[in-house]
Amino acid sequence: MGEKRTLLNALQKSQMDAVNLLIAEQEHNALCWRSIFHVPHYSELLVEKLRVAEAGMSDVEKRNAASALQWVEINLLSAQREAREGYKSVTRRTVIVLADILENALEATIAICLQHLDPAQSSLQEVTSYRREAHAEREFKRAIRRWESKLFSTMPDRTARMEHMIGAFFPDFRVPEDASLLDELFEARNEFTHEAIRLSERNDFAGPPTWSL
Repeated sequence: MGEKRTLLNALQKSQMDAVNLLIAEQEHNALCWRSIFHVPHYSELLVEKLRVAEAGMSDVEKRNAASALQWVEINLLSAQREAREGYKSVTRRTVIVLADILENALEATIAICLQHLDPAQSSLQEVTSYRREAHAEREFKRAIRRWESKLFSTMPDRTARMEHMIGAFFPDFRVPEDASLLDELFEARNEFTHEAIRLSERNDFAGPPTWSL
C-alpha cells in the first residue's frame, strides 16, 4: 500500500506542477498581448500628461521626463512592430514553453512509472532497451528517449508513441480525439528552435495558429 501511495503521490505532484506552470504561462502570454496592445494608448496619455505638467517642472524633472520619453518612443516602436507582425514573437515564445511543459509532463509521468517497476515482473532494459542502470532522473529520461527512438519506425507521430508508452502502465489510457494538435505543437516548437535559422530558404511566419491560443 505504501508503494502504491508513493507512486500516486508522485504522479499527482508532477501533474500539479505541470498545471501550475501552464497557468503561469497563460497569464504571462495574456500580459504580453495586453501590454503590447495598450502601449500606444498609454504612450499617448503619458505624453499628454507631461505636456500639461511641463510648465511647473524643474530643470532636473524636465531632463528626467525627456529621458522617460525616449524609452516611451522605443517601447512604442517595438510594440507597433510586434502588433504589425501578428504578435509573432509572443506566439513563438509561448509555443516553445507550452510544448516543453507538455513534453516534460508526459516524460515525467513515464519516468515515475519506470522508477516504480517491479523487478520481479520486468526490468528497465526489457521495457525501454536502455542497457544501463538508472538511479537519477536524467537517466530515466535517457531511457525514455531510447524507448521512444525504438518506437519511431512504427510510430512516426509523437502522440502515438506517448500513448503507447503511457499505455504500457495504464492499459485503459487513450489520447483525446484532437491529440494530433500535440504533434502540430511539437513540430512548431522544433521549427521555432532547431530550424529557426536556415541556410538558404526564407523562414516565413504565417501568424498564430489556432492551437496556440
